[in-house]
Amino acid sequence: MRKSPSLACVVLASCFAVGASPSAQARSPVDNEAVVEGVAMYLGVVPAEKVRELPPASAAERSMHRGAAAHSGAYHVNISLFDAATHAQIRDARVVATVGQIGGTGETKSLEPMEINHFRSYGNYFDMPSSGPYRITVVVHRSGSHDASATFEYRHF
Repeated sequence: MRKSPSLACVVLASCFAVGASPSAQARSPVDNEAVVEGVAMYLGVVPAEKVRELPPASAAERSMHRGAAAHSGAYHVNISLFDAATHAQIRDARVVATVGQIGGTGETKSLEPMEINHFRSYGNYFDMPSSGPYRITVVVHRSGSHDASATFEYRHF
């Protein structure tokens, strides 16, 4: 029997599946990383339906952010953060994202901390019903540091 991957695995796969050069402004669907103000950011986007399909053993993942959105067009946006110099996880950030179609207005939400298998990332659900393109702007707030902000362009594959 094949075991379903945890959301952490899905997120990590989506974050690291494609090599992209770091930039403050990601420009294509494959540009899912940026390095700004010493913060390495890795973007992952997963359809909410994939989270709802997780087995019962993944209850913590299925219920995060008050549960996976039940309607089609909902996506889980996830940002993993690392110190660009040391590669250590950044576990103490406040993260906010704005997601919207390019040329339209966006929805802004806090990305909530998620801890799965001792791995910290930040995520929340957003409505992304069309194929895009979408602009995802992420702002990372850390005590004692400058805010780090990056904008990614995303299109469903």
